[in-house]
Amino acid sequence: MTDAFKNAVIQYLKPFEGDFNYETMLSDHLDICRFHSWVNEVSQYKEVTGSVVLSSGCGSAGDLLVFMEAGASKAYGIEVSEGLADLARKRLLGTRFENFVQIAVYHGSVLPYDNGFFDIIFSMHVIEHTQNVSLYLTELFRVLKPEGVIFLDVPNRYYKMEQHTLLPYIHFLPVKPRGALIAVLLSRPLSYLLSEQTRYKLETLLSFHFPSASQLVDVYNTYQATCSLRLEDVFYHSYADERVPYKAYPGKYLLGRARKMTTFRMVIRKLRNGCVHHIS
Repeated sequence: MTDAFKNAVIQYLKPFEGDFNYETMLSDHLDICRFHSWVNEVSQYKEVTGSVVLSSGCGSAGDLLVFMEAGASKAYGIEVSEGLADLARKRLLGTRFENFVQIAVYHGSVLPYDNGFFDIIFSMHVIEHTQNVSLYLTELFRVLKPEGVIFLDVPNRYYKMEQHTLLPYIHFLPVKPRGALIAVLLSRPLSYLLSEQTRYKLETLLSFHFPSASQLVDVYNTYQATCSLRLEDVFYHSYADERVPYKAYPGKYLLGRARKMTTFRMVIRKLRNGCVHHIS
């Protein structure tokens, strides 16, 4: 990490200085140790060496740097934020990987890549920020090569704490009821009973969607045949050794070990050419 990149991160985060999560955001940009274990896990499903990799929601490209260090031939990052994309470019500037990594900004729907372009698609805690879960996933299916894999981690919607704000339980609700509740909590006179930090956290949650595991599996099932997909792995975990296999049964979220896991993971492989058109 260069001093120029560190200074760029500090400048980018200047508006958030003093916020409850400032130190976490700073660490997330500067410390990329977590990506080494994730890339190692990806390699259990698809050889990284020689692969063309997409990071969907690449942030400041710490993951892309680690993929390149692990032997990827090319890496691409996509972001909806021009500010984050600029940070990503600055991270790679002057490194030996600079000419093998491309960062793009898009409008959040159709990816600017050809059908069957990527060997590995990496998506970590991104989908909850999207407006259309089905469109997001089907675009990933479209740009994935045959025998390529999508490695997807999503916050477990029914874990007791919402992991971006550390507020309990409110993320259990669907988007519209949650939005209505937050609007009530932020209205006068109730808002005066809340701390400035809590108000900020509630406002942040208005833009999040939090799909459940079942919703994600349903999208996979809808396009499994059309896009020639196979579900390689599906489980709950908390970035530790314990894994709880996904099972579709009544009450699965509110009882049992899955309820205590922070994260839901899907690893999806494309078997042959499929999803060759943009899906509206």
